[in-house]
Amino acid sequence: AEDLDEAFDKIETIGIEHAEPYEGGPDHIPVQWEYLGVTEVFPIYEELEDGAEIMFTSRNPRKLKNLRGAVREKGGFQQ
Repeated sequence: AEDLDEAFDKIETIGIEHAEPYEGGPDHIPVQWEYLGVTEVFPIYEELEDGAEIMFTSRNPRKLKNLRGAVREKGGFQQ
């Protein structure tokens, strides 16, 4: 993306597209991802290629209500 707002739009598109229900695993268990929104956007200054690690953060599990509170609107990110 050329800027953080364009990155936000791309993230939303991907998140919404991947929120479709499906059947997972060999037992075909119903799975439904829920797209809540964007919590963080970071610039990437190097060329992307297969196997490149962009960022990794280890976090403790969060409650859904706390995660919803971390969602930000487009334009709410700074470089």
